[in-house]
Amino acid sequence: SEMAWNVAAGVHTAFESHIRHHPSSPLHGHIVYGHTSNLTFLDVMDADAVIIGSPVYNGNVHPDVQNWINYWHIDADLSNKFGG
Repeated sequence: SEMAWNVAAGVHTAFESHIRHHPSSPLHGHIVYGHTSNLTFLDVMDADAVIIGSPVYNGNVHPDVQNWINYWHIDADLSNKFGG
């Protein structure tokens, strides 16, 4: 949706700004934009941070997003990830 892309663009801008103003920061990398149809749990495990956006239906995320999350490995250690 347009809102999701606006959020992603804002995150990208903030990330780039952080790198410019803090060149010694360990946050050097790239941003991967995707959809639940083309991202896997391995992509989540490779990421330093994960931001998930979804429309809300009766107080719940979109069923496709929930289904995608349900296939994540329940025993995987995600404690070192930033998320939102």
